[in-house]
Order: sequence, then C-alpha cells, then structure tokens
Amino acid sequence: MDSGNICDECLKTLENPSDREACKPLSADESEALRRMRDVVSGDFPYALIMKGGGVKGLAFAGALLELEKHFWFDVHAGTSAGAISSVLLAANYSPSEIKDLLIAKNFREFMDASILRIPFNLLFKRACFPGRHFQKWITDLLKAKVNQLSEVKMSDLNGAVVYACQAGSGTITFDSHGERKDANAAFATRCSMSLPIFFFPQELDGQRVYDGGLRHIFPVTRFLTEHPDKPFIGLYLGSPKSQGKPWIWSELIDILIEGESRGVVDSHPDSVVVIDTSPIGTVDFRLRKNEKELLLKVGKAAALRFLHTRQFEDGPDQDTVDSASQEAEDCRKIVIGMRRIRRFKITITVGLLLIAVFGLIKLFRSV
Repeated sequence: MDSGNICDECLKTLENPSDREACKPLSADESEALRRMRDVVSGDFPYALIMKGGGVKGLAFAGALLELEKHFWFDVHAGTSAGAISSVLLAANYSPSEIKDLLIAKNFREFMDASILRIPFNLLFKRACFPGRHFQKWITDLLKAKVNQLSEVKMSDLNGAVVYACQAGSGTITFDSHGERKDANAAFATRCSMSLPIFFFPQELDGQRVYDGGLRHIFPVTRFLTEHPDKPFIGLYLGSPKSQGKPWIWSELIDILIEGESRGVVDSHPDSVVVIDTSPIGTVDFRLRKNEKELLLKVGKAAALRFLHTRQFEDGPDQDTVDSASQEAEDCRKIVIGMRRIRRFKITITVGLLLIAVFGLIKLFRSV
C-alpha cells in the first residue's frame, strides 16, 4: 500500500466481497474515497506545489523538480518571489528541464538594470536601486513564447498559478489564475511578487505600491492552506530549517523579519516539505558563477531524493543513490566556499593596497 498499488484480485474483493467474507460491499462513496487515497499515496493524485522566495537561489527548484516529477504531478503552483517565477513558468507548461536550461543560460546580472552612477539617484528618488524592467520583459517574453499568443498573458491563461505580493494597509495581495485577480497580467503579478525593497522599484496596484510577497509570506504554506485546506501539497523550502547562528545582530534581525514563522511551518509539515540547504548562496547573489549554479541544482536534487526516500516509493531512490547525490552536493559546496574565500581574500588585499596607495599619495602631497 506504500505505493498505492493494489492487485486486481484484492481490489475486486474489497469492492465486491463474496458471501463468505464478513464484510459488506463498498458503497460508491467508499470506493471513491479508496481511489483517492490510493492516488494520494502513489502520487497519482494532483498536488499543489508551494515554493519559498529566495532570489537567485530559486534555481535549486529546478534540481528538485527534476526528481519530484517522476513521482508527483501538480495542478497548482504557488509561490512568492523566486517561487512566483517558477510558479508562472510551470503553469505556462515549462518543464523542470526547460526551466533549468533557461536559468543556467541566464546572466542574472542583467536583472540589475541600472548603472553604478544611476543607483544613487534611484535610491534618492525611487527608494530602490533597480527598475526591474529587464526582468519584466524577460518573463513576458518567456510566457508569450509558451502560451503562444501575441496579446498579454493573463493569470487566467496559466494552468493553476497562485502568486503572492503584499501592500501596506491591504496586507497580502493574491494573483490566482482561477480566482482573485485572474485577469491580471501574469508578468506584472510576478514582478510585483519579487519587488524586494531597496533592491527593485516597487510596482503600483490601485494607486498603491506593491512589495515582495516574502515580507509577509516568504513560504506561503499557511496562506495557501487557509484557502485550500484539503489540498495535498509538496513544499520547496530554501534554507536550513534551523537557525545557523548569524554573527551579526543585523543579520539576525533581518532573518526574523523575512523568515518570520516559516521554519515553524516546516516543522509542522515534515512529510510534505523538501528542505534545500542553499548555503553559501545568498538571495541577491546575482553574479553567480557556473559552479555556484551547479551547486544550486545539486543541492535541490539531493534534497528531493532524500524526501522521496522517506516516502518509500517502490520505484523511488535507494539509500546509495541518496548518499551519492548528497556527497556530490557537499563536495560542490566545499569548492564553492573555498572559491568564495579566495575571492574575498583577493578583494581584501586589493582594497588594502589601494588604501595604502591613497594614504601614500596624501602624505607625499603634504610633504611637498
């Protein structure tokens, strides 16, 4: 029963027991309940996919979904920020493999669409660094290519997407392809959800600014289940479920503000959440190198395999496969950490030499 499979003879006995059996035939409702239970257990029943925000770390979703799609299928895709991006692409019928290829090829630095000289003016007059126009054009073009229409792609044109943003006074803003704001432009909804304060210009809806949905629901499981209480789901959580002990008080305060109660949500649904440890990659590490992108894919894959192994599918990964993927991910993580330390060392040396040169020139001019 772990796989949801029942042999034909056993199923026939359950539904129409013989006179010798000490039980009554199943009613229509009981047969339907049995079928739904088998579908849920086997993964044949449609699940909701709920994805956490996390900026560039969202590439790890592709690594996880390449494994999860072998055992589950999803008819609802919900998310915030990076999770919103993956949600609309999946709901537009992009496969995990296609999303992986798109994100591997994409230079995330292009999303930082303002020059160094322009950023101070943007901060002063727009209260954020980057307009985000490049991102909106990118996601618009991708949606139009898949939905195959010249007019704007609305949320209602997608196959089950739910995107969350937030707004002062109104709280959570929901864009749902089958409900609230279903006529909204899907690219605009996604752009609203990833409007990280200070980083990207906020969008406007009904004359008010809209911000990154992660400010209220960075891992929107609780919000989604409030509206769909009986829907089975798989959640993709970016980051360790436990605090790693930040060295700076500001880091701890930001963690409290952004993470909120998301770790408690993970603890409340251990059988439904795939925890993907993306360290040391940060949310706004837009200058990702090739091996850092590979790390995100590998930790996503390893986390999904561990999750599938706990579900004990008959055709699921064995322990050796899980251990091998986990070791490969950890080896890649060590390489990335080492390379980042070298880069920081080089930057420190360069800055130090520049300061020495500046002070030397100052001293030279004073002595003349």
